Amino acid sequence: MDPSLRRRLVAVFAVLVAIGAGCSTGEPAAAPVPTAEPVVEATPEPTPEPSPEDLPFVDPAVDATDFAMVVDPNGAFLRGSIPDQEARLLVVNAANNSFIGGTIVDELVVAEVVMSDAARVNISAFAALIPSVSANLRIGSLKLDGDSLRIEGSAYDRAAAVALDAGLRDSGLPNGFSVSIPEPGTESALQTAINELDLQSIQFATGTADLTPDAQAVLADVAALLNDNPRVSVQVEGHTDGRGDAEDNLLLSQERAQAVVDALGSLGVDMARLTARGFGEQRPLADNETEAGMATNRRVELIVQED
Repeated sequence: MDPSLRRRLVAVFAVLVAIGAGCSTGEPAAAPVPTAEPVVEATPEPTPEPSPEDLPFVDPAVDATDFAMVVDPNGAFLRGSIPDQEARLLVVNAANNSFIGGTIVDELVVAEVVMSDAARVNISAFAALIPSVSANLRIGSLKLDGDSLRIEGSAYDRAAAVALDAGLRDSGLPNGFSVSIPEPGTESALQTAINELDLQSIQFATGTADLTPDAQAVLADVAALLNDNPRVSVQVEGHTDGRGDAEDNLLLSQERAQAVVDALGSLGVDMARLTARGFGEQRPLADNETEAGMATNRRVELIVQED
């Protein structure tokens, strides 16, 4: 081979080798970008349900039905523990509707506990007895202890005691009854003197509490007796016949009793010695089916309070 040609070929080959070496030994290739690991969000642990041991204990059998209504000629006093507000309102409303004109002191404590169906029935039975207790028990108490009802105290008379006992038995609950009645012959001389007056003449204009002139004349005699016996207290009781609405009659009888108290006060009797109490149609003396019977039932009674 021609020596000059050989030299040219060697030079070309050297150039090609240098180019190949440059491609493999140039700037280092960029480092690969690391692939980020996928983010896995943590699944929150479920909140464990509280075990029965962790829950507050409420025993459905504990109904907190231990309360009483104490009554006297001036009204009623409610005290004790009652399960919930609904039960309290049932009892308080029954007392307010029965002791018209009387003072109702409500000191019932609402326990806010679960009330069983049995307790609801028992409290309803208690509330249903309140009108009879108001009408027939002069001084005493009506008590509900669990599922047992009890009436204690002094009734106005034998008929009132019988009515209380019958109402208690009709409740269907275990019960206790310890009610005394006035013994014959124990009325004071003042009560006897008042009863001898023509109290049936204490009448009012129809449907009102306006005393008639005849009533004013009888009350003047009553006032004279009371002023001669300044240490004795008297409860004035109003009664109506059975015509009309029972609640209206109860309110009217209270207004009439108060009218008599006011009249006696104007005649010089110390008002602190007098109380007014309306019974409406709850204590009839005769049948309301006849005019004569209704006339007998429309009356005012004056009861000397024995201390």
